[in-house]
Amino acid sequence: MKKILSTVLVLMSSVIVCVAQERKLELTDVRNDVGTIYVMMEKGGETPVYLMAKAVAGTTVIALPEMKTGEWLVSVLHDENENRNMDFTEDKKAKEGFARMPVQIKEGEAKNLSVRMIYLTE
Repeated sequence: MKKILSTVLVLMSSVIVCVAQERKLELTDVRNDVGTIYVMMEKGGETPVYLMAKAVAGTTVIALPEMKTGEWLVSVLHDENENRNMDFTEDKKAKEGFARMPVQIKEGEAKNLSVRMIYLTE
């Protein structure tokens, strides 16, 4: 019995527990906490990934689902008035925040992805 117990303890102590780290998308320079952030991530030949979160002034962090490796194009809208559209001024400038940039997702890497928001109006 002692031999079995010691064998079990040795086996248990040699088990390595792997914890999957969640990858996140960090949207920086978010102007305010009004409205909703909408994200679309595209990769050629793949179904786009759609995400949304309540806006958080400064940095809004969104958890990403499991995604295939490679380059993805991230498009973001900070919909401050929650009409689900990009609003424009009379001279055709975007009234709300946006971003569009490629990001690289690498296998086994849990590095957060960072995208800076752009606002053209006050």
